[in-house]
Amino acid sequence: MKKLYALPLLFVSAFTFAQNIEFNDPNFKETLIAITAEPDYSYAKDINDNFIVIDANGDNEIQISEALEVKELFLNGMPYDINDLQGIEQFSNLKTLSAFNLFLTSLDVTSLSSLESLSCFNMPLSTLNITGLSGLSYLNCSNTSLQSIDFTGVENLKELICTEVPTLSTLSFSMIDSLERLFLNDNYLTSLDLSSLVNLEILEVRNNSLTTLDVSSFSALTYLDCSNNNLSSLDLQNSINLKSLRCDINDLTSLNLEQSTLLETLYCSKNELTSLSVTGLNNLSTLYCDENNLVSLDCSALESLFTLDCQKNNLTSLNVDNCNSIYILNCSLNELTTLSLATAPGNGMINVDSNNLESLYLKNNSFNVNINLSGNPDLLYICADDDEIDYILNISSLNEGCIVTSQCSLGTSEFDLNNEISVYPNPASNNLNFSSNNLIINNVEIYNLMGQLILKRDLKNSTSIDISNFLTGSYLIKINTDTGFITRKFIKI
Repeated sequence: MKKLYALPLLFVSAFTFAQNIEFNDPNFKETLIAITAEPDYSYAKDINDNFIVIDANGDNEIQISEALEVKELFLNGMPYDINDLQGIEQFSNLKTLSAFNLFLTSLDVTSLSSLESLSCFNMPLSTLNITGLSGLSYLNCSNTSLQSIDFTGVENLKELICTEVPTLSTLSFSMIDSLERLFLNDNYLTSLDLSSLVNLEILEVRNNSLTTLDVSSFSALTYLDCSNNNLSSLDLQNSINLKSLRCDINDLTSLNLEQSTLLETLYCSKNELTSLSVTGLNNLSTLYCDENNLVSLDCSALESLFTLDCQKNNLTSLNVDNCNSIYILNCSLNELTTLSLATAPGNGMINVDSNNLESLYLKNNSFNVNINLSGNPDLLYICADDDEIDYILNISSLNEGCIVTSQCSLGTSEFDLNNEISVYPNPASNNLNFSSNNLIINNVEIYNLMGQLILKRDLKNSTSIDISNFLTGSYLIKINTDTGFITRKFIKI
């Protein structure tokens, strides 16, 4: 008797599995039927990750049994215009659903309890229901028309990509503290509460309208991109694992990186920074701090530094001593009067265009083959290696009369002498005066612009020299002190 009762159940089960799925949108059905084992616009995979034909029996229908064979479904709106995914609920074994270029305005996938990955982008989607999908770990809903997303029951989401959604006004993350990777670029967000996301490792929120961003609870954060917002401050005190930071194009006036000692790349261009400390960032390989208000920058001993772009600041001091890996240096459009590259490896790109350079130290036992010296009308002295002197002398932008020599007694630290010695008045007609803060001036040597020595005078017991008999014109003066020398230019009138 028990066997007789079981027969109707078996019949009902077999009927159910063989039942054709009803689709509201014939284009969705046509797309599924057209899928072959050779991936094209759309494709399907089974549990063994093999490309499969969904309409396995070739009857131009999709049975529930056929739908249950699909583990991954990739839907491209081409060449069919799909407006409705009703019927997708019968694909209950789906783990991955990717759909783009469709014409959906709403999508409910709550019946797909096995779903782990959902992509629904490039469509006018305004409503998305994913509540209760506890196994969902990946969601991409970029370039849609969503205003908000309800994450209730989505407790294991690891990655969320929701970029280019101009209608997005609010997002609450209180239900998904499992998030590790969050991408919210190119929206119009003005505020964002991320305080519950204590496991966050990657955060991208560039091209929004944020005025504040609290990342103080993200000790696991390794990558942060908050560029092109309206941020005036950024607290990184707990960002001890941060390796890459992009905070360019904001309104930052300060940036404290003391705790971010693992930092490898830093982009803080186009802010309002007046100071920047990178001391101790020994892993830093890329630094872009151009277009700020920096007056000094000390990158000394950053042995991993490969690229430094600090152009368009107000720099009067730049220290790159012992930056043994530096290959690209752009410090153009600043106010530097002297620069030493004695410990740079050479063979890279050096751009010192449009500064106030008077002296440049390039002697580093390597050939610096790509140097831009233009826009430095007061450059009078270059210390270089023997084999690069001819190259430098043939640079078209080099000032006439600039001394280029390899006989340099000047040490790298002695370029700081420039701020210790004053020569006045300039122009001068009768006497040229000298003063120093803490240095002893031993003697001075005056050269014409042909490099010929005109006068050498001991200054140990004097602070001026008589130039009344000099012809009018420009001269170079080498000032020798107890710790080194500097070269200046003066005009006799």
